Amino acid sequence: MQRPNYNLLNWDQHLDWSIQMARGKTIQAQIFKMVYSEITHALWNERNKRIFEKRSRTRDSIAKEIVYVICVRASPRLQEVVHSYMF
Repeated sequence: MQRPNYNLLNWDQHLDWSIQMARGKTIQAQIFKMVYSEITHALWNERNKRIFEKRSRTRDSIAKEIVYVICVRASPRLQEVVHSYMF
């Protein structure tokens, strides 16, 4: 999977990179879309907890939740690929 150069990244570059990575129906594109949306959702939930409930979680806790949700929601075809990654 191609990674962006974070030193030169601005919002437009990030958006272009995200669109490029999510394009198509390849396994890599499907995993990218799933991971990207789960990260966005988890960060939004964490933001709300910190603002409205004055609570926060550790990075590890958030990451484990993201991995868990991805593993549960992945189709059987994607589960094989997801489980092959070392978490």
